[in-house]
Formats: sequence, structure tokens, C-alpha cells
Amino acid sequence: MPILAHTERYACLYKRTDLISELVKAGCYIQLNSSTVAGSAFNMKAAFLRGLINKGLAHFIGSDCHNDDVRKPIMKAAVRHLLKSSDIETAERILYENPLKVLENTYI
Repeated sequence: MPILAHTERYACLYKRTDLISELVKAGCYIQLNSSTVAGSAFNMKAAFLRGLINKGLAHFIGSDCHNDDVRKPIMKAAVRHLLKSSDIETAERILYENPLKVLENTYI
């Protein structure tokens, strides 16, 4: 199954929960960047991504860290926001269960 990474970077999908929902229904998995999820309360993209999480339309959070010079991983901040804005079951699914299923080559 395809995993659409950096979902917040696609202009055609930003603020289009309906289109993202269609992609998910068609079998696409959605990955969000930790840096955007961890954004401030006034960051509109962060608010949009948190809405996707709360609607069950996000499957993974990735660091987007290709090396630690250019983009440092800020997973702790993203996890804090995830735990603050959703329930523990959602956090466990996004952080542990879904990645494990990918490693096991199992559908989510």
C-alpha cells in the first residue's frame, strides 16, 4: 500500500480533508512530518495536521530527518503534541502499531 509522505507539503491536499479522506478510503496511508505536527498553536499547517490526526486520517509521523545537520529529528515535540491533542490509543496506533504493521507487511 502506498504511504503518502509529507502530506502537508501538497498544495492540492492542504485544507482538503475530503480529498485526504478519499485517498485513505482508496487504501493510501498518510504520513505527517514531526516538525509540522510540533508546530505552534498559531501554525495553520500544524492545526490542519492535528485535525487529520483527530479524524483518524493520519497513520504515521516521520522525522523527515535526512541528516542531523540540515533537519534535526524533533520527534519528542511531535509526540508531546500528539499526546496532548489526542487519546493514548491514537498515539499508540500512530507511533507503534502502524509502523510495526508496515514492517510485518500487514495491512493497517
